[in-house]
Amino acid sequence: MIITTEYTVGKNIDLGKAFKKYSENKISGIFLKYSARVISFKTTLEKRNYLYKVNLKVNLVNKIHFETIGRSKNANKALDIAVALISKRVRRYVRRIKKQKMGRTKSNLDKTMLLLENN
Repeated sequence: MIITTEYTVGKNIDLGKAFKKYSENKISGIFLKYSARVISFKTTLEKRNYLYKVNLKVNLVNKIHFETIGRSKNANKALDIAVALISKRVRRYVRRIKKQKMGRTKSNLDKTMLLLENN
């Protein structure tokens, strides 16, 4: 996992070290799990009325960008919701890439078998 920039920002809120560390651990854990190469991520925490809103933006190596929003009455829970949504998207992305690679290798194998049979 390659992370060059990590931002955890609060809009009109002072963030403590605990929330910053919690967010970095949660996000890096997701990308280690799926072996996705991350360039940068940005976590923005904002409080509106009685809800906390976490906006999570992630940039991967292949110029792929993911963005999710989590809302809850608790800041950590809002982050957990956003991380769960990012996790779901990354899991689907990795699965789609693996299927494409498997399809390419399978079609190449079929082509070589046809060539061998014809000769």
